[in-house]
Amino acid sequence: MPSVEAARPARCPACGAASAPPGRPLRLHGHGVRERMRLGPEELGGRSVVGSITVRRYRCTRCTAVHVVVPRGVLPRLRYGAVAVALALALWSVEVCRRRPCGPT
Repeated sequence: MPSVEAARPARCPACGAASAPPGRPLRLHGHGVRERMRLGPEELGGRSVVGSITVRRYRCTRCTAVHVVVPRGVLPRLRYGAVAVALALALWSVEVCRRRPCGPT
């Protein structure tokens, strides 16, 4: 897990304030960690897993919004990873094209 400084966003996603302006106090403060459920395969062709990951939270002192920073491959506000979502969309599109012709006619 990266340190608080390494994972801190450059700007607040809500108000756009710089997280650490030079010569000024921090605006995005570490607000603890949280366990988050993660479902689906972690790599293409991998086995589906049910697990949890630890994510960092930050709070903006300007707008008081709390933001969660997740690792790559984890989609915000979803329990399924990016690989699982991409695979589901690909399988869905194959099924739709199988039922009715897709593409140029």
